[in-house]
Amino acid sequence: MPEGSPDSVPPADSSDGSSPDLMIVGRVASVHGLNGACVVVSESDDPSRFQPKVRLLTDRKELPWLVVSAVGENSKGALLLQFAGVTDRGRAEALIGAQLLVQRSERRTLTEGEYWPDELYDLEVWVEGSEIGRVSDVIMGPQVRLVVELSGGSEIQVPFVAQLVPTVDLDRGMVEVVSLEGLINPR
Repeated sequence: MPEGSPDSVPPADSSDGSSPDLMIVGRVASVHGLNGACVVVSESDDPSRFQPKVRLLTDRKELPWLVVSAVGENSKGALLLQFAGVTDRGRAEALIGAQLLVQRSERRTLTEGEYWPDELYDLEVWVEGSEIGRVSDVIMGPQVRLVVELSGGSEIQVPFVAQLVPTVDLDRGMVEVVSLEGLINPR
């Protein structure tokens, strides 16, 4: 694989916390039972994020951080977290929708060819030596896609694989996309 080409994008640790130094690693989706357990949707590829005694920041001013006291899963396999001090359903319901955050510096080290989604936003997109637009979004899923806002105002989606995006140069703030009929028309 060529140096600087995409190999993968981790499932997330997405940026959109209240500070550029914070990363979202999960969201409280619902409650489970009467004892304050929360169903959490993980947005992290690091399972150690949700272990007992781990301290997570939140986007809630009234409860700026939580400490995980127990971890489990429900009958559907969803992640269940119990937080210290959240001992009843009412307290857990107050957390629904809360973002669980960590400092950006706590992200794992990526391997060669891996990129965090927030590193790809706003990169210039080049095809055959011409700038055609900018990365406006990254769609996560089984097939990661770059959403490219073209200079003319339209938008395309490019699968983020080395065959189609052979170069990612964060220092120069650009990605190179292969000219492929039906995918991109740079002229």
